[in-house]
Parts: sequence; C-alpha cells; structure tokens
Amino acid sequence: SQAQLNLWDRVFATGGVRYDNYNVFGGATTYRATAGYLHQETGTKIRGSYATGFRAPTINQLFFPDFGSPDLKPEKSQSMDVGVDQYLLNNRLTLSVSYFWNRFRDLIVSQQSATACGIGPFGPNFCAQNIGLVSTKGWEVSVKYRLVRDLQWIKSLDVQAQYTNTLSRNLSQ
Repeated sequence: SQAQLNLWDRVFATGGVRYDNYNVFGGATTYRATAGYLHQETGTKIRGSYATGFRAPTINQLFFPDFGSPDLKPEKSQSMDVGVDQYLLNNRLTLSVSYFWNRFRDLIVSQQSATACGIGPFGPNFCAQNIGLVSTKGWEVSVKYRLVRDLQWIKSLDVQAQYTNTLSRNLSQ
C-alpha cells in the first residue's frame, strides 16, 4: 500500500562484513550495521549503529628501536552509538545529539614508562603497550548552518560547532 511505501522511503539501513588474514595474527572477521529513520514531516532523523573492529600492531609498534614491543597483541573493539538529528529552516540548520560507547580489548597505546619501556638519555622511554580492557563512552552535540549552496564560484560553505564529552576507563585495573 501507499502507507507502507512511504514508511520504507524513510528507513535507512546498511551492513558490512570484512575478513582480514594476517600471517602473524591470524584471521579476523569484523562487521558493522547501521539503521536510521527519517520523519520527513518534522525533519527528525533517529539513527544508530553497532560495529566490531580489529587492528593489528604496525611494524613500528612491533619493532622500532627503543619503542617497539614484539609481544604486542592485536586490538579488538566493539562500538555502538545512537543519535537524533533535527533539520530546520528548510534543511539549512542541523542540530544533532548522540550517545556513544566503545569497548577495547588489548588497546594499543604509546606509553612513557621507565619500568615498561626502559630509560634513555632523556629519561623514561616511550613504547607501544597493550591495555587489557578499556571502555569509552559519552555524548556529543553539534550545530551546523549552511551559509551557501550551489553558487557559481562557491559550491558550499557551512559553519559547524561541536562539543564532545568522553569518559574513558581502564577496566583491567
């Protein structure tokens, strides 16, 4: 029916799967799914996503002199976000608010530590290290105003401001 067609014109979804195979770290399958709904009469979009991730250490993180750690493990992650976008003034103004959450296992970080990295001529060295379990979560708000669209010499000009509040925790301590 026409009502069903109009509903599906407003629902958006994507999905993806990726497989990587590393000769040292083995194979890893990651995926991402997103969904959104646009209520056209009010200009309100509700959106969300969930994803997994895998990141192998770089050559420098493994072997760079006085920095690399050949015992590094690959980093694995999960992430989720939900948000609302409000379009106003004939889509020239966009107000957005989002909540996000991430969890990392074996997060790879650069750390300055005399005990883990040794001491060099300028004090404690920096080195790549894994942190067992890390969580980040928070929210962000943004406003965007479209000043110019499709002029002869200017394709587009936007002004945007954004604020993000993030709470990070090392859950392995």
